[in-house]
Amino acid sequence: MKVTRQAILVILTLAVWASPSLAQEERILDFKSHVTVRDDGSLLVREVITINTGPSTEYGIYRGHTIHDADRHGSDTLIDFRPIRIMKDGHPEPFEMKDAFACKRLYIGNAEEPQAHGPHTYDFTYETDPQVRQDDGLNELYWNASGAWVFPIDSVSAEVALPDGAEVVETYAWLGDYGPKGENDMGKGVSSGVRDGLLLFKTDRPLGVREGLSLAVVWRQTEDK
Repeated sequence: MKVTRQAILVILTLAVWASPSLAQEERILDFKSHVTVRDDGSLLVREVITINTGPSTEYGIYRGHTIHDADRHGSDTLIDFRPIRIMKDGHPEPFEMKDAFACKRLYIGNAEEPQAHGPHTYDFTYETDPQVRQDDGLNELYWNASGAWVFPIDSVSAEVALPDGAEVVETYAWLGDYGPKGENDMGKGVSSGVRDGLLLFKTDRPLGVREGLSLAVVWRQTEDK
């Protein structure tokens, strides 16, 4: 199976509250994502992101979520996401949702109260509308696990938990900027495996500016639940 869709199902774009030119001093030290695929195809996602903050991130970060998705037939689908828990360094963090062009943005932090520069860990959980597509009796999930940042990322790992009774047919992972990739790009710089029923993906190298980890999972759902 070639991953050549025009759009990955969900594009998760993360950025700072300032211009990219200011963001080169900072970096993401570690990005962990855990995705649970529910029976109805919706997702429950938890992300733990440790950032070495500096001038451009001292007032917080935002997550942008594209709410329009066009399938292979050109049909447009609205996909919403809803924050459940937002934490920073083990404590609740203020946030605000705003509409933007073709997406929603979750601003995390206090725009009037700067945080100390240095490592900070953001831990947030959100849910999305159904993301899984069906095609010829198979279920398909395309997911941009890390989003695109305006500064480098040292390490990204992602875990995917499928519904009970799922029989995995294929998995793919690739690095780089957003967009479709050819077969020669698949698997480069990414290790994958299975542990305790979870599909695991981990980068083998640091990521540059606006590079991210994307993955695709194809499975057959059985009645064994």
